[in-house]
Amino acid sequence: MREAIRKMTDDPVVLRIMDQLEMQGKTGKELEKHLGFSNGTISAWKFANVKSYRKRIDEIAEYLGVTREYLLEGTEDNHSREVMTPTEVKLIQLFRGMGNAQQRHYMELGEFLRNLSRYERTEAEVSI
Repeated sequence: MREAIRKMTDDPVVLRIMDQLEMQGKTGKELEKHLGFSNGTISAWKFANVKSYRKRIDEIAEYLGVTREYLLEGTEDNHSREVMTPTEVKLIQLFRGMGNAQQRHYMELGEFLRNLSRYERTEAEVSI
């Protein structure tokens, strides 16, 4: 028996939410879990034309690091609020858990590694 092909919604809000999830390497399941939605909520938005997202648009925008205006209207630059990667969040958590002396060393190490990467790129370009 052939499976029916489900048509994805053309709702621009849902499409922007899906685009942001994909660009950020996040999944619909993660969004569902974060917001306490039941399993299948995101699927319902995508395939059943359910618009329950409207009640929680501010929370969805915050999770995605974009503005509600961008999600609802697409009129504002979606990068108007900086989005941190999970690695950046982890680095900040580590930094906040350190004392002042450790934080200074952490910053010095970060500067050293950044400069080392620049030096390695320059050396590689010179040898070409």
